[in-house]
Amino acid sequence: MCKKTSQKASEVLVRLGIWREHENLALRRNCIPVEFDENIEYLAQTVQCEPSSIDLDASSRVDLSRLEVFAVDDASTYEIDDGISVEKIEGDDEFVRVYIHVADPTRFIAFDSPLDREARKRGTTIYLPMESIPMFPKSLSGGKLSLSVVNDDTMNNYNDGVALTVQVDVSRLNGSIKSYDIYPSTISGVTRMTYEDVDARLKEEKGNSNLHLLNECAVARYRKREEEGAINILLPELDVCVTNADARGGDVSSEIFLKRRDNSVSKILVSEMMILAGEVVGTFGVENSLALPFRGQGEPRLMDEETWDTIPDGVCAEMAMRSCMVASTQGITPRPHHSLGLGAYVQFTSPIRRYADLLAHYQIKSYLRSGKHSSEIPNEKLELVLSEAGANASVGIKTQREISKYWVTEYFSRRLDSSSNSPGDNIYNATVVKSMRSEAFALALLEDTGFETPFKLLRENDFKLGEKVKIKVDSANPIEQQLLFSQVYVGTDDNDNK
Repeated sequence: MCKKTSQKASEVLVRLGIWREHENLALRRNCIPVEFDENIEYLAQTVQCEPSSIDLDASSRVDLSRLEVFAVDDASTYEIDDGISVEKIEGDDEFVRVYIHVADPTRFIAFDSPLDREARKRGTTIYLPMESIPMFPKSLSGGKLSLSVVNDDTMNNYNDGVALTVQVDVSRLNGSIKSYDIYPSTISGVTRMTYEDVDARLKEEKGNSNLHLLNECAVARYRKREEEGAINILLPELDVCVTNADARGGDVSSEIFLKRRDNSVSKILVSEMMILAGEVVGTFGVENSLALPFRGQGEPRLMDEETWDTIPDGVCAEMAMRSCMVASTQGITPRPHHSLGLGAYVQFTSPIRRYADLLAHYQIKSYLRSGKHSSEIPNEKLELVLSEAGANASVGIKTQREISKYWVTEYFSRRLDSSSNSPGDNIYNATVVKSMRSEAFALALLEDTGFETPFKLLRENDFKLGEKVKIKVDSANPIEQQLLFSQVYVGTDDNDNK
């Protein structure tokens, strides 16, 4: 049988030295720029290296240098765009003051400037298994635009400690909000931490530390949102890491690692703080009739009770609930976000890596300066710009998924090839988590990596949700993005397969 045309074409281009052996083709298909042109790089270097222009918010910046600030993210992250702080309120045993400090790129980049338009064209930072493709040039996004970090010598981001802070008085008991404020600020002493660092410190430290206070608030907020109808889906995530490769691709020396990432205390803590900021900004927009990039999600399309009763608790129930969710929407008018349990919500805490967040910053800061119902961008233009950036971000996220899928398929292809010498390399423990339309297949979750995949059953419709099975790869073609698994017969003889 002849190989498919795309496979043959790829092999020819690799032999000619035009493509790498593992070219990230999704970048080409989706016209994703990897580098920035010379003019944009020059502008970025100018902003990064030259003294900053006049700070339009200097008179209103609040000095928060007294606060201990935690910037929590993955170790590989170089765009530090948010940090969190907390302090007790004198005479109040229930409420504490939480601060979400967000990087302040609009301090240095004006709306509709060349750098702003370049970020809009990209829409988002794209996170690939080998490296990221930033929304702003890396020298700037990991430099002056990031929060100033004191414990990372690799950062070159001295920027006078500017931030845009969301301040919220939160109940440690029930997660309610007593008051809030949003204002430009200056911070110092930002300590960079990984999620693993936070988990370790929460275990080691006494219960009255700042991290413990933040965690108390996060737990209370999580419970409050659930009481308000939020749907918190806790499923493991698959992390794909590729070494000896870059954004354009890799070769035979590239190594692939798949890692399961389960939800942790630190992940929930940070997530709740970011959602809290988004709720406050959404409320601010509603109360002040300010057009912002509101994000919403409709009510889930729930199954009937009889069907739900057949689904076991745990990962199967989480998977079933995920399948009931509807697509999210974004626009300049408020809308409920049912899965978060919020009446209004604006993503606000990633202005270096999500253009919609940057738009929110332009609007909020303009309103704060004017002290009245005005904004940086007219509503008509805001709607057009948000739509354009949203479409560009969708293409970037699609590219990110396609490239991750390619390398996951290549990982299993290599395991399949090595299984001729070591059959165990191609046997995987999995849990059956969902039925599929075809009675010949079911959906499984691989236990060691958290990878989700359909697999062919030994007999049609012969499975139980939550059942532990062994599956194997039958074929894997990264170019065609085809990955086929089937169930392994487990009998008294380990070598007895059907």
